[in-house]
Amino acid sequence: MLNANNAINEEDIEDPSDHIFERFFEKSSSDAEKKSALQELKSLSFQADKVRWITRHARFSSLIKACCVDEKYNEDVSIVVANCSGDQAKKGRREVYQFGGKFEVALDTVDFQDGGLGCYVYESEKRMCEWFLETRGEETKRDSFRGKRVLELGAGCGLLGLFLAKQEEEVLDGIVVTEYVPSLLNVLEANGKLNGLSNRERFIVKRLLWEEACGMDEREDGSIADGSLSKSLKSNDEEDEMKWMRETLRKPTTDLERFDIVIGSELAYDERIIPPLISVIDMFTKDDGGVVFISVVDRYEKKGVMIECFENEVRKYANLVFEKRVEDGNFHLYRIEKRNTQ
Repeated sequence: MLNANNAINEEDIEDPSDHIFERFFEKSSSDAEKKSALQELKSLSFQADKVRWITRHARFSSLIKACCVDEKYNEDVSIVVANCSGDQAKKGRREVYQFGGKFEVALDTVDFQDGGLGCYVYESEKRMCEWFLETRGEETKRDSFRGKRVLELGAGCGLLGLFLAKQEEEVLDGIVVTEYVPSLLNVLEANGKLNGLSNRERFIVKRLLWEEACGMDEREDGSIADGSLSKSLKSNDEEDEMKWMRETLRKPTTDLERFDIVIGSELAYDERIIPPLISVIDMFTKDDGGVVFISVVDRYEKKGVMIECFENEVRKYANLVFEKRVEDGNFHLYRIEKRNTQ
C-alpha cells in the first residue's frame, strides 16, 4: 500500500524472518531442518536492513532460550544474537560505558557459549544506570544508597553493580554481585579489578543459584530457577567450579545478614523463573523497610504476559508492596518495599 507520498508502509512489507521462525519452532521439524532454518536466519542477521525483523519478532526471545536448553544450537544462535545486539559480547572484547559525562565503567566480556544470556549488556541495564544517576538525591523518586548494603541478582558482566560501586557521592556500604556460571563469576571478579574495585569489602562477587537458595530444585508444577535453562553452560575448569561453590552466598539466618537494597536488571525472561526470583528477593531483603529496584522488559511472545506474571507473583507476598516507577515502551522499572506485617 502506498501513502500520500507514494512510500511503502513498513507494515505492508512481508517479514522475511516469519517463515524461518515457523520452520525452527515447528514440532515436526527435524534437527536438519532446524539447522537449515538457523543458517537462513544467520544469513539474514548479517544484513543490517533485515536485523529489525529478527529482533522485533515475537519468538526472538524464545530462540535465545531454545539454545540454552539445547547446546547444539548455541553456535548459530549466538552469532544471530550478536549480530542483532547493539552491544555484542564476544570473547576478548572490552567495552567502556559512560554515564553523565562523569562515570565510566570498563567491561571485559565472555562469549555466548561461556556466559549464556548473562554475557550481554542489555539496554535495560544501561537505562537503570541512567535512572539511578538522574534521580540521585531525589528521595521522592528513589531511596538513597548511601551507607547501604546492596545485593545485585543476576549481575551478568557487572555493569550495574560496578556503576553503583563507583559513585563517590553516594558511597555504598559494599555491594555483593551474584551470578552462577563460573565464567561469569570470573569475569565479574576481573571487571572489579579493572575498575579499581579489588577491595573485597567494596565489590564482592558471590555465587548464587536461585533454586538452591530457595529450595526449589524440584517443583511439581515444573517451575525452574535461574540457571536451569542453561544447564549446558558448564565450566571447563573443575577448580573454578569448586572455588565458586565455596564462595556461594548463603541463605541469611538473621536480618543483619540481609540487604538494605536489592537490585536486578531484566531477570524475568521466562515465566517459570519468576517464582524463585521473588522468593529469593523476599529471602535476601531486610524485613522492615528493605527495598528492591528491578527492571522487567516485556519481550514475551504475548504482550503483557511477563509483566502480569511478575506482578501477580509479587502480590502473593503480603509483606512485599510494589509500585511502578518507570514505564516506557516495553521497559518497566519497579520499586518493591518489604514491610514487617507482624
